[in-house]
Amino acid sequence: DGHDPYRDSARESPLSAVRWLRAPGLGDVVKLAAAAGLEDAAPFDPAGMLVTGELIPVRCTNYVLAQLDDYGAMFDGVREAIEATDIAVASLESSLTALSEPTPCVETFLLQGSHRAIPAIADAGLDVLFTIGNHMLDCWEDCSGGPALLDTLRRLDEAGVESAGAGDNLSDARSPAILRVHTAHGFVRFAFLGYDSVAPWYTATDHAAGVAPLDAETVREDVRAAVALADHVVVGASWGVEYTADPTAVQREIGGIAIDSGASLVIGSHPHWVQAVEHFDDALVAYSLGNFVFDQDWSVETTQGMAMELGFTHERLIGYRIRPAVIRGDDGGMRWIYRPEFVDPAAEGRPILDRIWDAQDRLPAR
Repeated sequence: DGHDPYRDSARESPLSAVRWLRAPGLGDVVKLAAAAGLEDAAPFDPAGMLVTGELIPVRCTNYVLAQLDDYGAMFDGVREAIEATDIAVASLESSLTALSEPTPCVETFLLQGSHRAIPAIADAGLDVLFTIGNHMLDCWEDCSGGPALLDTLRRLDEAGVESAGAGDNLSDARSPAILRVHTAHGFVRFAFLGYDSVAPWYTATDHAAGVAPLDAETVREDVRAAVALADHVVVGASWGVEYTADPTAVQREIGGIAIDSGASLVIGSHPHWVQAVEHFDDALVAYSLGNFVFDQDWSVETTQGMAMELGFTHERLIGYRIRPAVIRGDDGGMRWIYRPEFVDPAAEGRPILDRIWDAQDRLPAR
């Protein structure tokens, strides 16, 4: 329609009149409440959520943070936004354990981080981690995956960080993490579920620790059960093909099943690139938010990601915005801190948003 949402005035948008005509001002609401005898009517007060991409403080990222002796440095560029929201969420891709020395800064796909990152994660204000990455049971040397995962989960719990998607058996891995946000209208309850389809060899069983499997029947059953426990169900999914902007048919199928079963939001991880965001009536599927903290500095796309800021009432997801981010930074002669920073959506962030919207435009009709 010729309207540029990055640069043109919102008043010029062909959607603006419709949106504003349907939304009474807060003053009008207060007047109506007073006329009805509700002098102390509570103000509009949604629950806020910030969801980020893939958190992987391993390999060269861990090396730099250890050299700085400051694991919190990875959050310095986004700390204010994390602290400002009611619930902050990220997708953890790897184990963070003390059972082995962490993966060194070398070319390897065995990704294990340090337990020293966990207090920094908690201190930054992250409340929930989807523990669903295909490296969640990785352990660098002289240790096995199950204990590495369980040590990670135990330390997260002790630090006050909730986790979803992994556990000491299949039932535990499929159990939701429940969080409540207090608003002027009471509590808004959230249930978080997580699943992986990338590393089936790390799938939990009745008698072994691991990650919940991403399959249609499991997702359908778990989401329907979680709807009875919370106002909103948020699903984390490790899925898709690395280094691609377009979700696969399986991603779209499972995402649709989660929404049809009652989820308000599905957050994807694993591709390391941003992917399309698909809108449903009162729900969203963000197929991949890209990298958040990782040392993949060998391409532009893998150093770019996004966060989503969302608002919820008891009844519905009321809105969201995308905040483009880049991974960068140097300190004391170090080449990289691998630290995310939010960037101007009309300038440095525009190519990131363009890739998201272009991928969205390519989605086949349902």
